[in-house]
Amino acid sequence: MPYRRLPNTDAARKRAMEIAYVVGQEQSPKSLAYSQILLHKLQVIIPQFNNAVVISGNSLKLKKSSSKTYNELKHKAKLYVQHFIKSIFMAIEREEMKESDKSFYQLPLNSKRVPKLDNDSQIIKWGKTIVAGEAERCKLGGNALFSPKITLVRMYVEKFEEIVFKYTKALESYKRDNNLLKELRVLADELIKKLWDEVGFTYRLLNDEEKFNKLVFYGIKFYFRKSEKSKNIEVYPELQKYIA
Repeated sequence: MPYRRLPNTDAARKRAMEIAYVVGQEQSPKSLAYSQILLHKLQVIIPQFNNAVVISGNSLKLKKSSSKTYNELKHKAKLYVQHFIKSIFMAIEREEMKESDKSFYQLPLNSKRVPKLDNDSQIIKWGKTIVAGEAERCKLGGNALFSPKITLVRMYVEKFEEIVFKYTKALESYKRDNNLLKELRVLADELIKKLWDEVGFTYRLLNDEEKFNKLVFYGIKFYFRKSEKSKNIEVYPELQKYIA
């Protein structure tokens, strides 16, 4: 006899449960090879499982899309903040600004080191700080820096802050939806195994060929070993698609 193998993909789980459920709907309770309790469980879990697969898939797409935008804007925002701070240092070096002007941007005096911009919070914090500092300095009569323009720094920092919020929400949704799907996979696997065991037990006394076709009819997936491929186990034509 070929050997059965439990589903290991969502598509295979869906197929196994739906075939068994269709058979359960078509057979009378007396002729059904598994219990009515399992039939009821199939009726409940199939729509839940299918819905969870769709929702998790959509969440994954949103996460990937948000991730791409997040990475692009993080790079841009960090770059503009770094370059603006460096332009402050260069302006001071050219004596176009005073060393004390660093205080507008909360930058330490007597240092030409760009603050750490390793994470989202640091990029947003320093971005907002230099935007506010430049506005205050210019308000008091200072000349605006143009390489880069502070308007571009503000734009990219604001866009980055917005995508950080969206990306965080997308991650949370994906984790929640994926965890639910994981829980339903466990329930589906347990249900499919019990169902297949019951069907196997019901037809345990049949000869190999009859038992094989009965089990396949209920959606049980079989695989032939190499040594069995040459053996003649007649499979009903309508069931051939279920054999690997």
